[in-house]
Amino acid sequence: MCQCAGNATDKDWTSNRTAEMNQHELVFILNDTEIHTSISPGTSLVDFIRRDRHLTGTRIGCREGDCGACTVLIGTLDRDRMCYRAAASCLMPVAAAAGCHVVTIEGLNNEDLTPVQRAFVEEGASQCGFCTPGLVVSLTGFLLSSGKLDEEDALTAIEATSAAVPAILPFEERFPQCWRNSVPECPEGESDWSL
Repeated sequence: MCQCAGNATDKDWTSNRTAEMNQHELVFILNDTEIHTSISPGTSLVDFIRRDRHLTGTRIGCREGDCGACTVLIGTLDRDRMCYRAAASCLMPVAAAAGCHVVTIEGLNNEDLTPVQRAFVEEGASQCGFCTPGLVVSLTGFLLSSGKLDEEDALTAIEATSAAVPAILPFEERFPQCWRNSVPECPEGESDWSL
């Protein structure tokens, strides 16, 4: 079940998605910028993000959706609210982003660190740094989309990315404290996250 974040401000924006795709212009929001592009609809979203938009925080790892380094959030409108889920941008064609809100690691914060980012810094959970954006985005996606806040479910949600982290400094040892520092204080473990 999706715990949605924030109110949508333009109900008609996503209703034009099919018409825009048929005109070969893709329209979506990337972080805080409305994108209009005629790029080939089969181009991978990660390539568009990195090559065309120069947002290099979204990493290229395996290109098979297994490592999680390329994780972004995909926001879609559901009953006048935006719902976010984590997605492997290496497997997603840019056409699938039409009418959506795509959030990269660069789009998670404007001025201050998010609770997830702050927890990673405080716990030194960044390792070498290559996988950190994927871990942060994956955990943020879990917090935005989960109806219940459970540490074990959260670890499962970021399992692909955390498995790619070298065993020199096992992420799983640092995760419990990162989790406790990331979870907002909400009644009965319910999520109160929004972007």
